Amino acid sequence: MLRFTVLLVVLLLLGSDDAPRVGDRLVITVYQTGLKPSKSRLTKDLATLKEGDEIEVTSVEGLWLGAKSKELAGFVLANVVAPRDKVRLSAQSETSTVSVEDRTAAQKGFNPEVEKEYRRQKSGSLEQAFLVVDRIEGRILPIEDVAAFVGSGALGGGR
Repeated sequence: MLRFTVLLVVLLLLGSDDAPRVGDRLVITVYQTGLKPSKSRLTKDLATLKEGDEIEVTSVEGLWLGAKSKELAGFVLANVVAPRDKVRLSAQSETSTVSVEDRTAAQKGFNPEVEKEYRRQKSGSLEQAFLVVDRIEGRILPIEDVAAFVGSGALGGGR
């Protein structure tokens, strides 16, 4: 009887795998990601998928999922999707006492210690620092330029 119970528990644990399966409908969990024509980050996006968009899994291939979104088929990284019932989109966040400004600062790498040190050294507003970070984060490079950079630096097995 004990063997049967242990076997049953093991089978239940193995069956509770959250790994995506063909036919699953999953939700994009990041601000935005690309639907790629192949399993490579260095390809132009077929489409931009935004947080909350839904895909249908057409294949599971390691880190990549074959995905169908509306009329387009391509690939997305498996770590940018989740089942709808297991995700909380940013617009669904619980109310808290954290201000939008504090949350924005934290997302940019600022915490109370960093802010205190910045103010001590610069004795100024964080607004200028935020603007610089926004400019850096806002830079968008064509994927061809990124691929050329990676290839020329032997980062992708180039020279």
